[in-house]
Amino acid sequence: MKLFAACSIWILLLSSLVQANVVWDKEINEFKTSYSIEHTDNLYNQTTNQITDSLGRMSANYHILKLFEGFAVSLPITLIQESYLEQSQLNSIDYSITPNIHFFISDETSVDFILKKSKNETFSGQEGAEFVEPDNSLITLNNELAQFNLNFGRDHKNRFIDLSFAFTNNSQKFKESELSKNDTLMISSTYGHRVSEDTYFLVNAKMSQGNRAGNKTDLQEFGLGFSNNLGGSHKLNVIAGIYKRKGDEISDGNFWRASDTWLISEQNQVSISTSQSSQISFANETLTQLNTEYQINWSHKLSKNQLLNLILKRKKQKFEQKFREYNKDLVSLSWTWLFIEGMKFQSDVQFQKISNYLTTFSNIKDNDIKVDQLSLNMVLEYTW
Repeated sequence: MKLFAACSIWILLLSSLVQANVVWDKEINEFKTSYSIEHTDNLYNQTTNQITDSLGRMSANYHILKLFEGFAVSLPITLIQESYLEQSQLNSIDYSITPNIHFFISDETSVDFILKKSKNETFSGQEGAEFVEPDNSLITLNNELAQFNLNFGRDHKNRFIDLSFAFTNNSQKFKESELSKNDTLMISSTYGHRVSEDTYFLVNAKMSQGNRAGNKTDLQEFGLGFSNNLGGSHKLNVIAGIYKRKGDEISDGNFWRASDTWLISEQNQVSISTSQSSQISFANETLTQLNTEYQINWSHKLSKNQLLNLILKRKKQKFEQKFREYNKDLVSLSWTWLFIEGMKFQSDVQFQKISNYLTTFSNIKDNDIKVDQLSLNMVLEYTW
């Protein structure tokens, strides 16, 4: 518990990585339902015996936000049912529920209590199951979150401090067997000071304590950065710094989070983001891993009701206790058409390439495994 003995020293510099992305200015009572058909050419991300199948996905999303005197309540709920054409043993139901209570303490101060519980079925090589050995079956991801946010300077006029305290519990299961389980206790915050009309100087830090199967690891981060609107056409945010991790081994390195949304014209917008962070891993070969991501998103407005979107993404995960890397490159092109009020149609093509390999002390790649996957998706969504 040495990690938390130093809290009084860090408390004003702690960094907030998880924010409540809710606008509390009006009530919401919205229901969305959608049905999609998806075809995938390499369902299990395998190099041999590749299986192609199609599925139907029924999704229901309900969000209610109620305003009361001095506080508000938000409750988004998502249910997803997937039914496969041939691989019926893979049929599943996913869900997510995230209640959030928001207190309006004053014009400058607000408090949030957030809970989240979700279940997601996925495959080896997909998000959250990158290091599970390929198998013709589903991997179940269970996630739980309890979080407390305290925000000073809510309107961000001259200066602000965002504090966050969170506990997460995540597990990875194959059928009824638990593959891995980890939990993390985190304290974080961001301090921002206005230095010009549209520019803020940021101080960022985080402290966390993670645990998996009795193995504990402590993390400390400290970074500096800025945010800038650049005349209204850009929304630029940058945080970069150093981290130090303690556990069975001591390691240090650099972390960053940077994003820029550029409104080129009324028809074109480009969003660029990149991040790197040290995180506790599901993989049994290591306790922690270094995650690095790069993404470019280009949106082009074809007409008043039609939008074209291109995404290029690269994700790299590197073990911190062993020489192993996992890389994923993804290209996605989608077209969205809002053909009547409340109803839209979307189609997209997605290609991803996965590289999973071990490296030696001389940085020579060994046991290199490469997997390609192509998927086509068509979605019809209605909101009322």
